[in-house]
Order: sequence, then C-alpha cells, then structure tokens
Amino acid sequence: MVSFRYRVVPWHLVFLGILLNIFSAVLTNGMIDEKNQQIAAIESESEQMNQRINELWQQVQQSERKRELFLQIYGTSSDIEALPEALRDYLLALLEQYRLSDQPLMLDLHAVMKLFNHYQTPLRDQIDTVWLEMMDKKKPLGAIHQEVSNLRSLALFLQLLGLILILSRDLSRKSC
Repeated sequence: MVSFRYRVVPWHLVFLGILLNIFSAVLTNGMIDEKNQQIAAIESESEQMNQRINELWQQVQQSERKRELFLQIYGTSSDIEALPEALRDYLLALLEQYRLSDQPLMLDLHAVMKLFNHYQTPLRDQIDTVWLEMMDKKKPLGAIHQEVSNLRSLALFLQLLGLILILSRDLSRKSC
C-alpha cells in the first residue's frame, strides 16, 4: 500500500490567506459600496418624488380650504348677490385661480363646487401617478439590500478564512 503524504508549505498558506483578505477588502470596498450608492440614489429619487406628492397634496388642501370658505359664505348668506361688491370681487378673484377653462365664472354653489372638483381631479391623479412611480422605483431595494447582506457575509467569511490560513503557519511551526 502506497501512502501519499502531501505537505503544504506554510508560506503558501500565508500567501493564500493574504490573497483572501485582499479579495475581501476589494469585495467590501468595491461591490458593496457600489450597491450602497445604488440604494442612496433610489432613496434620493424617492424622497424627491415624496416631496412632489407633498407639494401636490398641499395644493389640494389649499383648494379644499377655499371650497370650505365658499360653503361657509353660502351657508350664512341666503342671496349671494346681496353680498358687498368688494367681497364678491374677492370671491371671483379666488375662483379665477382655480379656473381651468375659459368658461365664465359664476358664484352659484353648484358651479363653484364643480370648479373645485375639476381643479382637484388632475392633482389627485398626479399624486397617484407619482406615488405608483415611487413604489416602482423602490421595488428593487429589497433585493439590493439582500445582495449587500450576502456580500458582507461572504467578505467576512473570506476575511476569517484568510486569517485562519495566516495563523495556521504559526500552528504548523509549533507542531513541528
């Protein structure tokens, strides 16, 4: 029976350990940093979209407050024509901000509510569209976070294996 005994030179283990540590550092500084930059870019873009949603929502809320003003005026005054001319001019100027077409402005309740509804509908649609786009942008975040976690685990494993190989040289000296 022939027995083969393979002897590993300790410096080969040290060299392999150093290579594994270098590869671990490259993995950490290169690939993981690139993934973190992707995450930061997606989160930055999502934040901008969220800010856009907030701006649109503020416009909706502002128009809703104006609608409530008109409802209060209609609730307290039985005849809108009996209001002072300065107040009617002010109300018409407010309505002018929300007019989307060239139709003449009227101060009857139904026309005013219709005007606010026509103004708010596209804003709400834009909010929905931006929100859906933001959710689509955020979809890959989970997978990217998982990749980063896997790369960190691999880098840690390679680093530990490299250190074990480097330390094995000292152990091989003591066993000789």
